[in-house]
Amino acid sequence: MSKSSGLLPILFLVVFTITKKVNSQLGVVYSPFVQPGDTPSSTSSYTEQDVRTMLSLLVEDNFPFVTTFGMGAPNEHYQENSTRYRCTSVVHTAIAAANINKEKNNLALTVFQGIYKGSPSSRLNSEIEVGFEIAQAANLIYEGTVPALVFPTSAGLFGLFDMLEKFESISVRARNSKLKIGVRLWNCHHTITGVDKNDKNIQDLIKLFDFIICQVIPVESDYLQGVVPFFEKITKEFVEVENAVKEMGINATKIVLESGWASVPNENNLNNGTIQLKTFWEKMGQWANSEKKIVFMTEAFDNPWKEGNKELFSAAHYGLWKHVQGDSNSKSAYVRKVSEIQNGNYRKPKPKPVTPAITERSNKGKQTKPQKNTAVGNGFVGGIKIQFLNAIVLFIAYKFN
Repeated sequence: MSKSSGLLPILFLVVFTITKKVNSQLGVVYSPFVQPGDTPSSTSSYTEQDVRTMLSLLVEDNFPFVTTFGMGAPNEHYQENSTRYRCTSVVHTAIAAANINKEKNNLALTVFQGIYKGSPSSRLNSEIEVGFEIAQAANLIYEGTVPALVFPTSAGLFGLFDMLEKFESISVRARNSKLKIGVRLWNCHHTITGVDKNDKNIQDLIKLFDFIICQVIPVESDYLQGVVPFFEKITKEFVEVENAVKEMGINATKIVLESGWASVPNENNLNNGTIQLKTFWEKMGQWANSEKKIVFMTEAFDNPWKEGNKELFSAAHYGLWKHVQGDSNSKSAYVRKVSEIQNGNYRKPKPKPVTPAITERSNKGKQTKPQKNTAVGNGFVGGIKIQFLNAIVLFIAYKFN
């Protein structure tokens, strides 16, 4: 066989390897409060660079998007370009992500930015205004960094009727700002599958949102039964919620799953907790990627300040990463609690992050032109350039001549 006869199969293999696209649907819940003594309502000691360090770890692990629970706004009347500097450290999330994207010249990380529904009204108004302000600022740094807002970040379905006018206003404002708007519900399955599917009030409420994050966190009894039964239960319930929304004649509102598993050791095996956590993340990632469903995992980092929280079993230990070194916030201060997770996110070459169907956005009419997303698409991953492919082809051709 001539040298040239073997060229085409090798070229095909090279092109297939480079152009194979791996879609990652697994994101994480993020907050920067990773040390004992942190308080989400007041801790502002983490700088934008500290937050960027943490988010960089997630980007390196190929998580394409994060979601937050709030802006950490103070209880004051909102002042444009002023109140944001008196928020807690979570306010840095979107700007840090935008700067990562700008540096990589690629939409490596998108932020579903949370707005916390708190009280009094002055704090709530500041939360909302800072949320829109930061989203705009981040998208000016790098277009598409914040594709969506989540408001409120924790609610029951029927409780939303108490603030219906506010939701209607924010929904319109978000869409006018080229942002999607979503809500996080902790009672999705029980309420959405149980309501009258022809109830126009329920239908109109759901239509206000582009997506609904269904949060399902295991209780102590779930830990007794194990990862697999819990995984099977929540994915089954997720499909039932999706079907219930479709039965209402609503196709535009997408359903997003959010869940987690704490690394709780048992008395016989101190490592059992991290093994179970690894198993759950892998099963959720594999399911999300195969079913093309967006999933947020609770959460990116352990939250030791939650130690002793009686409302959420082992609340401090849901993170994939944990902080281990004193007051340092360098990369070396963080360790991943489990080895590489086989869920599709870690396959090489690194995939171009997915911009989910609910996240296509740009900002127009701004004075500063946002950085363009120049990642190579249409089957190519990770920003691999055509010139690089050409170089490989020429090299192989040379070797076979």
